[in-house]
Amino acid sequence: MLTFLGNPNIVLLIGVLLSIFSGRKLGSPVLRKLVEKAMRRSGVVLLDLCGGGALWATLAMTGAGEFLADFSCN
Repeated sequence: MLTFLGNPNIVLLIGVLLSIFSGRKLGSPVLRKLVEKAMRRSGVVLLDLCGGGALWATLAMTGAGEFLADFSCN
């Protein structure tokens, strides 16, 4: 039972279901405000992650990462 509940997909599904049911009780204006606040916070995190991924890909494709590693070790 714990293995089933410990599965990340099941945990996310439970979270989504709980948010849907609790969101109905809050009402549309309150729910909209909470979702907007959450999207603003998560948007910044997603932009940071995408920027880091793009930088990593650029360094990997150009070989600059290996050059910087060799430069810092010597």
